[in-house]
Amino acid sequence: ETAHMPAKGLGIAKTFNDVDLGSEAIREAIIKQKPRLLVCGHVHEASGIEKLANTTCINVASVKDGRAAIIDIEKSVTVEWIQL
Repeated sequence: ETAHMPAKGLGIAKTFNDVDLGSEAIREAIIKQKPRLLVCGHVHEASGIEKLANTTCINVASVKDGRAAIIDIEKSVTVEWIQL
């Protein structure tokens, strides 16, 4: 699954000022549909990986800042962070 916004309540949804910009609807969809992976962006300062239930949630943030992620989902979800 991909979404522009992360799920509400995760650290990868919070700004530097601790404002949660996550989506309650995305959170509910993850809990209901149980995807293996969610890739999002939106909160550029909060790149990272967190789990919500059994879903790995990855905020890849903004490639314009030179950050990117290589995500392998073959057996398990693994992420390699790279600088461009």
